[in-house]
Amino acid sequence: MKTHNFKSHWVGLSPEEKKLLAEKAETSVAYLSQVANKHRNAGWKTIRKLVQVDERITYDFFEQSAA
Repeated sequence: MKTHNFKSHWVGLSPEEKKLLAEKAETSVAYLSQVANKHRNAGWKTIRKLVQVDERITYDFFEQSAA
């Protein structure tokens, strides 16, 4: 299933996958949850790490204002 934004991708992950993604991106599950729910905007470095560590995530998942 192709997702079109970070929230839909995040919701589709298991708790273990969320933890692994956060560890690989050198951030926390809580922070990524806030990004997914639009309570925070991910910084450019975090977006770049997410794209690098998970091939399903693209820059298009994030609003231009965040990048």
